[in-house]
Amino acid sequence: MKEHLKVENKDLSSLKPYINNAKLHPDEQILKIARSIKELGFLDPVAVDENNEILEGHGRFLAAKLLGLETIPTITITNLSKDEKIAYRIAHNKLTMDTGWDLELLQFDLQQIEDLDISLSGFDKFEFSSFYDDKEDESEDQDEDEDLPSSKEILDDDLKKYKHTCPECGFKW
Repeated sequence: MKEHLKVENKDLSSLKPYINNAKLHPDEQILKIARSIKELGFLDPVAVDENNEILEGHGRFLAAKLLGLETIPTITITNLSKDEKIAYRIAHNKLTMDTGWDLELLQFDLQQIEDLDISLSGFDKFEFSSFYDDKEDESEDQDEDEDLPSSKEILDDDLKKYKHTCPECGFKW
């Protein structure tokens, strides 16, 4: 089955949020999304149905309103039944919650960011402070003492101390 999705800019005022949207969007999350859009661009279109009712992307819609945007990128999904629309809305949010993180690969990616505020990744300083080492600090530490454990070793040791793991995202505390 081949489908081609067309991204189309639509007036924000023409979009209708789904009144029964079960996904929560606290102010803190909307601020993070707005900051991401402002710094990186609107890279993830909002999905709407043939009546411009939002299928997924309520958080991005709210962030766009906060930023005062007049138009946003959308994709229009047609030919879904009422039941399919409801299932799609729920699945779009739920399916990403069913996995965690490979902390070693996440740490690697975060360490590759050099010229950008890491909080644009969605992680705040508290979340990644236990496994993020600034490259400069790391190289200085290696020069001073080659016997110091690597950040991965520290992370692995720290993670063994945690008693709780979030089954949705893998965050440990």
